Amino acid sequence: MVEGWKMRQTRIPARIFAALLSLGLTTFSLPFSSSGSGEQIALEQLLEKSAAYCERVKNIALFYVCKERITDREVRFRMSSSVDLDPYGDPEQLSTVTVLEPLQIQKRSYLYDYQLVNQDDNLMEQRVLLRENSAAREVKDAELKVPLVAKYVIYGAVGFLSSYWQNLLQYELMGEDSVSGMPAVIIAAVPKPENTDNRNHARIWVHAEDGSILKIEWSPESIGSYGANQKLIQAKDIQRYISWKVTYGIEKNGIRFPSNQHVQDFFYNTGEKRKYVRQDIVYIYTGYKFFVVETAIRSESL
Repeated sequence: MVEGWKMRQTRIPARIFAALLSLGLTTFSLPFSSSGSGEQIALEQLLEKSAAYCERVKNIALFYVCKERITDREVRFRMSSSVDLDPYGDPEQLSTVTVLEPLQIQKRSYLYDYQLVNQDDNLMEQRVLLRENSAAREVKDAELKVPLVAKYVIYGAVGFLSSYWQNLLQYELMGEDSVSGMPAVIIAAVPKPENTDNRNHARIWVHAEDGSILKIEWSPESIGSYGANQKLIQAKDIQRYISWKVTYGIEKNGIRFPSNQHVQDFFYNTGEKRKYVRQDIVYIYTGYKFFVVETAIRSESL
């Protein structure tokens, strides 16, 4: 486990994605392309709005439950090599290519009751397993049965755009986009060299008007164990990557809650320029119910 953030500074654990970090993977995505606007003032204004939004997220007393539906598709590959001959059979032009052959496909699904409580700086995340594949279950305090796990996803933006971390990260405008019809500005967040506590990288889709967070494409690019993981793959033309995105599509009183996560762990064959997905996990969150923390009696649903 990775050491948490200082609660007096952020009021939430810092490395909220510690389990994912421990995988020692990197992300696969297109290179960032700057909008070229150079409008530093516009960026500063947007960051100021996002910092205010993150303060609201940090300080609200949360108590909510929702349904968490997970589908997990895993493919096991056999890796072998073949010789690629040149048209004239010239021995000096021989090259070895790696072939990935799918051997087994497993599909799993889970349904949980998910609960998160944040009161007086104390966070609690609990699950009740309701269904596993086609079988009904009733398992309290259940652990997630998927290998790629992120905790406290509601606080994803705080580790990138809160006032505290804005002093330790550098930002760049990447361009404009829309998320579910809402105008968004894409910001790249990269840790400054002196920032040794939070080495996370991300692209963040920020609401162009109110500074709230609509989506995060998270990249654990600076993980020291990544090289060790790559050495386990005995093929120069095969690289292992991870892609992870969170969308915040549920809104309540100006706070945006996660509507889905999508995680892919895959191999990329540089010779074929082809992606082989070894694990594809989708989290869908529905049926939100919000409670008053002080009494836990009055509730509102979404």
